Amino acid sequence: MKTTAKMIKVLEERGRYDTAEKNRTNLKRYEDILNTIKQGNIIFGRLERVKQKQGDLNG
Repeated sequence: MKTTAKMIKVLEERGRYDTAEKNRTNLKRYEDILNTIKQGNIIFGRLERVKQKQGDLNG
């Protein structure tokens, strides 16, 4: 997250506002993921979602 924040700053200094905005969106995603994990919640990966859709939660 620190690297992304630094990259946004550099991109804005160089006038690359479009790319900086995309990185800002990614940074927001990273922050949301970190907050979810800190709250003790689980983030499911793709495989778990597929299994849930199939109704097979035990593998």
